[in-house]
Amino acid sequence: MSATAVTPQHLAGSRWLRSMPFDYSLLGGTTTLAILAGLAVAWRPTLLPMLVALDALLLGRQHVLATYTRLAGDAELRRNRLMTLWLPCAVLAVVSATYLVGGARALTTIYLYWQWFHYVRQGHGVERIHARAAGQPRRDRLTDAVIYLMPLWGVLSWSHLGWRQGSTFLGQPVWWAPIPGVVVHAVSFAALLALALWLVRGLTQERGGPSSLWSARGFYVCSHTLIFVVAYIVLPSVDAGWLVVNVWHNAQYVLIVWLFNTSPVRRREYSGRALISTLCTPRAFGLYFLACIGLAAVFYAAVDGLSSWLLRYGLPAGAVLYAALNFHHYIVDAVVWKVRRRNVQVALGVTAA
Repeated sequence: MSATAVTPQHLAGSRWLRSMPFDYSLLGGTTTLAILAGLAVAWRPTLLPMLVALDALLLGRQHVLATYTRLAGDAELRRNRLMTLWLPCAVLAVVSATYLVGGARALTTIYLYWQWFHYVRQGHGVERIHARAAGQPRRDRLTDAVIYLMPLWGVLSWSHLGWRQGSTFLGQPVWWAPIPGVVVHAVSFAALLALALWLVRGLTQERGGPSSLWSARGFYVCSHTLIFVVAYIVLPSVDAGWLVVNVWHNAQYVLIVWLFNTSPVRRREYSGRALISTLCTPRAFGLYFLACIGLAAVFYAAVDGLSSWLLRYGLPAGAVLYAALNFHHYIVDAVVWKVRRRNVQVALGVTAA
C-alpha cells in the first residue's frame, strides 16, 4: 500500500509496515542475527574481532552513512542545513576538547552510555511506527515502561558489575557509573513487574487489538525486550552483549532508512536523479545495500587516511574522528527521526499524505 493511498481506516486494519518479508526481517531477522552473533562470541571469544569487523563492514559503517542518505532529498537538506553543515564542526570541537581533558577513556565512557540511550530511543521509535500503523498514535505508558525499564535494568547491571570488577569495553578502560546493587534490584523488580502486566494485557486482549501480544507491535516489543535482556543480563561478557545490541540496532536502522527512502514521497523528491532514483526503488534493496557498503568503504577509507596522516605529526586523531562521527549521528537521528513529525509519518506510510 503506497503512502498516498493510506487512510486512517486502512491503517487501523494494517498488518504490515510494508510487506510480510520486510516485517519478518525487521522483527525476527534482525533479532535472530544479533543473538546468534552474541552466542557465537560467548561460545568462542576468539571470534569477537572477526565478528566486530564484519558488523562494522556490512552494517555499522553503512548505518552511519544511512543517516546522510536519509537527508539526501532537497527538502530534507533545506530543513536540516544546520545539522549537516555546522553541527559536525561543533561536535568535532567538543570531542577534541574532551579527548584532551579525559583521553580515550572519556570518549569510550561517553560512547558506552550514549550508544545505550541511542539504541533504546530507536527501539521506542520503531514501536511508535508500529503503533501509528495500527491506528494508535497516542503513547501507552505501560508499553513505554517496558521499552525503557528493561534496558535500564541492563545498563545498571553492567555498570554495577563493571564498577566492582573493573571491566573493560572492547579492550578499552571505562569509568563505570558506581551503581549500588540495591538500585539494580529495585529497577529489575520494576522492569519485570511492568513486563508481566504488559504480557497479561497483551494475552487477554482480542487478537488484532492495538495492545495484543499477537500484533506486529506486540511482536516488536517482545523482540526489543529479548535483545536487551540477552545482551545486558544473560551474556556474561560486556563485549558479547554489546555485539548483540549493536548488530540488532545497525540492521534495524538500515531497513527503516530503506523503507523511508523507497516511499513514493521520497521518490518524487529524487525525480530527475537517475542513480538515486534507481537505488531507492522497492525492488532494488540488494543494489541499495551494496551501494551503501561501497560509499561507506570510500568514506571511512578517507577518514582512516586522514587519521594516519595526522598521526605522522603526533596527532592521534583516529579516536576523535570516529567518536565525532558517531556522536553527530546520534544527535541528527534524535531530531530527524521523531515519529511525531508529519513528514516522517507520511514517508513511512503510517499516516495519510
